[in-house]
Amino acid sequence: MKHIVLILILIISVSARASAQDKDDAYLDSLVSLYSQLDNNALVKLRICDKIAEGHYNVDSTFVWAERQLHLAKLQNNAYYEAKAWGYKGWAFSYRDDYASAIQCNFRAIIIADSIGNQKIKAKNYEMLGNNYSYLSNYKQSYIYYDIALQLFEELGDPEYIARCTSLMAQNCFYQKMYRQAEEMYYKAIALDSANNNTDDLLDDYDGLATLYIVQYKHTSSEKNTSLIAKARQAINKANTIKTDFLYSRYQLLGTKADLIFQEATIYDYQGEQLQSALDTMWQCINEGYAIIEKIQNGEKIQFDIQKANYYTLGKQYDKAKPLLDSLQARIDSSFVNTDCTENIYLAHDRYYTALNDYKNAYYYKSKFYEHVNSQASIDYAIMTTQEMAQAKFDDEMQQHREREQLRARIIQIASVALILGVLIAVFEVLRTRRHYRELNEKNETLQQQKSEIISQQEEILTQRDKLAKQNEEISSQNLQIKDSIGYASLIQRSVMPDDAMMQQIFSDYYVIYRPLNIVAGDFYWADSVGKYKMAVCADSTGHGVPGAFVSMLGITLLNDLAPSVIENNGSASLILNQMRRRLMSALGQSKEKYDRGEKVNMDGIDLALVIIDTETDTLHYAGAYRPLWIYSNGTLTEIKHDKMPIGIYVGDFKDFNEKTVSIHKGDALYMFSDGITDQFGYIDDAHSKYKHFSIKRLFKLVGDLAPLPFPTQHAAINNAIDSWQNGYQQLDDITFLAIKL
Repeated sequence: MKHIVLILILIISVSARASAQDKDDAYLDSLVSLYSQLDNNALVKLRICDKIAEGHYNVDSTFVWAERQLHLAKLQNNAYYEAKAWGYKGWAFSYRDDYASAIQCNFRAIIIADSIGNQKIKAKNYEMLGNNYSYLSNYKQSYIYYDIALQLFEELGDPEYIARCTSLMAQNCFYQKMYRQAEEMYYKAIALDSANNNTDDLLDDYDGLATLYIVQYKHTSSEKNTSLIAKARQAINKANTIKTDFLYSRYQLLGTKADLIFQEATIYDYQGEQLQSALDTMWQCINEGYAIIEKIQNGEKIQFDIQKANYYTLGKQYDKAKPLLDSLQARIDSSFVNTDCTENIYLAHDRYYTALNDYKNAYYYKSKFYEHVNSQASIDYAIMTTQEMAQAKFDDEMQQHREREQLRARIIQIASVALILGVLIAVFEVLRTRRHYRELNEKNETLQQQKSEIISQQEEILTQRDKLAKQNEEISSQNLQIKDSIGYASLIQRSVMPDDAMMQQIFSDYYVIYRPLNIVAGDFYWADSVGKYKMAVCADSTGHGVPGAFVSMLGITLLNDLAPSVIENNGSASLILNQMRRRLMSALGQSKEKYDRGEKVNMDGIDLALVIIDTETDTLHYAGAYRPLWIYSNGTLTEIKHDKMPIGIYVGDFKDFNEKTVSIHKGDALYMFSDGITDQFGYIDDAHSKYKHFSIKRLFKLVGDLAPLPFPTQHAAINNAIDSWQNGYQQLDDITFLAIKL
């Protein structure tokens, strides 16, 4: 009896301390000791297992005691403790990064809790499901489970968990780059936690809000919006007024604060005492962060390593910054590093090389950053940002750089002219030498004199040959530099288009044929997911090569900027094309009035097909500028006609793009393409004397024949058809073909 009373006192004590950050190990050790002394009191043993597992003694301990609890609960047919045990196992699996097993445990807990009508256990496990799907980057499914958990906690009237779910949903929107929705939810969570006087979670809310603004600032694809940094500063100042002993929240806040100070010092170009004050504060945050990590032994110090590298760069201690940056890069290459840290490592490299005026490496890491981001930003901004930062600090150096570039261009022109003149001179000298040989045969009496002249002329030819060889080497070097520059441009252009991982996340089954004519291309494809809408574009910009690539980058930037408006426009494709046309014309200085007056107007533009899929209503919205959409459904390939006007200046009467709405079904396929395929010539005889276009009629028949087959088979067949048709004829234009299965 004495043991039973002591057990109940300990259980009550542990329950009262369940919300504390560090569980009192002495209580848990006492429970473990008492458990071993019990023989037959199964219910008390079950409660002890529950409290130890709930206390998260450590991950392995939680798993062991949850298994014991599950075994005892099944023996006693106690569904309440069985459901809780599955929840604890789910937590342990999640902490071990075994999210598939964790999800199975959470679903088991929910099923059992539902059978006994326990809404609280259901709500907590739905919250954990949201966490696990978030760790798997399936943010759409994560948001659904958070929303279910929130509704259950609202029914239970639990203000603490309502606020927590709201904060988690804000974080979810943040990961999906739905910044406006994330901001609204963070403010809602702040209001709830303030009302509940929950200082630990309130500190996390303000830290999340500040991080949201800082990441928005880093991801901005146009001119930097410093008002975001000002908002982040306000959030940090609010957080600084909150007193809490919750070390994990303080450690997270210190990392955000150090990052913010670095951003402010870089933006406003701190100097003198102001710079030293910023450096001192950064160093204090970094050291305090390391100390907390050492104490809790449950934190990742990489974010403080990144801020330490930024600290050395800001303080011009480049010899200390470089080895630290190299070690951070090695971590990206050899082990798992989360998305935020990977992006910040690339930005730390960019700031370091910018400070050293090494713009080539700065551009490389800036492009790696935007390649990793993959959305909401144009790589044009990566280049422009680096150049603007360098220009603000080093105007004289940038002026010298431009002068060197101009000199190089002049050298290329001079070398080209010199090469042509050298060839003409060489031809002239050869002809003159032959003429002298003929004169030697006709005038034997002047043989010695003419021999001397020939030797002199040969020496002159050799001298000219050496000059030509040197000039050829210089021209080859310049050509190599130009190819390197275009190669970098190709890397930049490909990084702003969706990669395979992003395309698979949006459309699980797809393929794309992308063949630029001249390394960089005017053609591009694009995709994004906003809320319940999925979007895809296949586009053909005016021209190809470098001019076409500039227009394509502008088009991608406009699509990234306009994508969030799809929610407000209720999925309208025509409204997005109308807005895109207005912005493109404004960016290129195009005006119908100027054209009508006969003034010179830039006639560049974009032909594209845009589809927007409403995943809730299974409805497709389409609008096209000179590019059609083909849909394969129920065994039939159908064409949806496009509008005969481009995105850009148009000589005809201006009117809005038409909206086409189609009901879609699972298994339907969409096909979009540029005119590079249909306009491609191919030799139709072995002598290579006759050729003709591939034609849209031939492509329609080919796709119709292949549409019932699996996508990998279609992909290979269309590629082979293009190659076979060319039959040795050179490629004439960029080629893009995009297929998506619904």
